[in-house]
Amino acid sequence: MQLVYILMAIVAILSLISGFTTLMGATSGYRCKALVYFTFSIIVCVWMVCEAFIGIRDSVLLTYILPIIYLCLLAVYAGWILYELKHASRKRNRSAYGMLLSGVIISATLTAIFGLVLPSFNIYIPHWLASASFIFVIVAHFYAVLRYRLLIIDLIWLRILAYSVLIGLAAILYMVIFFLVLTKLFKFPADSSSTIMILNFIMILIVLMLIPVINETMAYLRSLTMVGQVDLAYIVKRLNRMATQNVNLNEFASFLADHLHFKYIGLAINGRVYGSSSLSITADELAEISVLEPKDNNSAWQKIDEQSKELFERLELTAVAELRNAKGRPFGQILVGKPLGKEKFEHRDLVQLEMIVNLVASIIDSKRRLEA
Repeated sequence: MQLVYILMAIVAILSLISGFTTLMGATSGYRCKALVYFTFSIIVCVWMVCEAFIGIRDSVLLTYILPIIYLCLLAVYAGWILYELKHASRKRNRSAYGMLLSGVIISATLTAIFGLVLPSFNIYIPHWLASASFIFVIVAHFYAVLRYRLLIIDLIWLRILAYSVLIGLAAILYMVIFFLVLTKLFKFPADSSSTIMILNFIMILIVLMLIPVINETMAYLRSLTMVGQVDLAYIVKRLNRMATQNVNLNEFASFLADHLHFKYIGLAINGRVYGSSSLSITADELAEISVLEPKDNNSAWQKIDEQSKELFERLELTAVAELRNAKGRPFGQILVGKPLGKEKFEHRDLVQLEMIVNLVASIIDSKRRLEA
C-alpha cells in the first residue's frame, strides 16, 4: 500500500501543477476551459488526500460524493469538447479535441467502475484507481495543448512546471511497471529488500533500452514548447526522415509552423495553397504574390511592395520566399505568418527558416517528381 500512497501523492501534486500551468499559460480563448481544468485538479487533489487520511469505508463523502462531482465536471468538460469538435473546421483542431475526449472517456470509465460500481458491492481494494484515472486526462490534455497550441508556454517558470508534469508522468509509469512486475512476475511481498534490488536492476536495464525513445520524445516536446528558441538539429533530422516518405503537404506545413513557432506557414504550389491552417486567399491574390520580385539575386526571399502590403496585412503574413528545385528554378512559394510569442516580427525569425528552406524545397520537389 505504500507504493499506492506514493502514486496518489504524485498524481495529486501533478494535478495541481498541471492545472496551475494551464490556467497561467492559456490563451484568451482557452481561459474559461482552463479554469474548469484547474477546478478538476483541485477536486482530484482533495479526493486523494481524503483517501489517504480518512479511509473509504467510513466516508460517504469519499466513496460516492467526490466521484459524482468529478464525473459531473467531466461531463461539462466533455460537452464543451463535443461542441468544439462539431464546429471545428480544421483537421488539427479536430485531432486536438479528439485527444482530449479520449482522455476524458477513459478517466470517466475508470471512475465509474472503481469509484461507484465496485464500492456498491463492498469492493474497495482498487478504489484508488478512480482518482488516479485523472492521469489520463493530464496526458491527453498536455499533449493536446502543447501539440496544437491551446497553451503557449513562453515564460521560463511555466516551462519548468510543464516539464515537471512530464517527468512526474514518467515517474508514475516507472512505479506502475515496478508494482506490476513485483506482484505479477516475482510473486514476492512489496517490502522484500532482495526483490526491490532485483527489480531496480531490471528497471535500470529497461530505462537504458528506452533511452533512444526518451531522447526522441524529449526532443519533440522541447521543440514544441520552447517558443522563440528553435531546435534546428531536431527539425533537420525530421526533415531528412520525411525526404524518404510520401509527404502530405498540409501536415508538412503544420510541422514547420509548430516547430519553427510561426502562427502560419503555407506552401503555394501550382496555384494551390497547402497550409498549417486555412487561409482565405483568392486565385488572383495568390497570382499577385507569385510575381513578387526577389530581394536580391542570391536570396529566395521576395520583396513585399506597397501594392501587396495591404494584402499581406489582411492575411497576417510577414514574408514569402521562392521554393526552387535543384536547377535553381522556382516551382512554388513558402508563405510565412507571424511568429508565436512575440508582438512584432524580427528579421532573425526568418534567418532560422532560411537555413532549412532549401531542404524544404528539396523534399517537395522530390515529391513532385515521384507523382509526375
